[in-house]
Amino acid sequence: MLLTPHTIFAGTVGEISGNPLVALTLGILSHFLLDALPHYDTTDGGKFTPRQIGVIVIDFICLVTIMLIVWMGLNPGTAFWFGALGGTIPDLLDNVPFWNKKFRSTIIGKAFHAFHDRIQKDEVGVWIGLLSQLIIICLSIIILMSTR
Repeated sequence: MLLTPHTIFAGTVGEISGNPLVALTLGILSHFLLDALPHYDTTDGGKFTPRQIGVIVIDFICLVTIMLIVWMGLNPGTAFWFGALGGTIPDLLDNVPFWNKKFRSTIIGKAFHAFHDRIQKDEVGVWIGLLSQLIIICLSIIILMSTR
């Protein structure tokens, strides 16, 4: 799953919890829940291909835009930001090519990667996979707005 739905969903869960430590924990757990849903993702064998770079850039622009809107419009609490951080940690550890080989060479990293890879449901088509993520983003924002 792309970073935007992971972050927004985990932040929303964190905001609902109201507790930064609980939010961080739930954010990490929510990452695996979302990865188990059908979605689109591009890994291209862990290499920075032009397609992967394009997806990363577009995902990052969407993420920053939505987070700025949430921050300015809804002014979420600290728990939101801790949840959002928790939602990104698994991919930051396991998928960033600058350090993922080193991480995966450790006992914990090897087990973590095996689990993270096993739960992925990213074999659906691009449009269905992106639609599922758009639905998660929209529902998360609607739920976040209802907490105000």
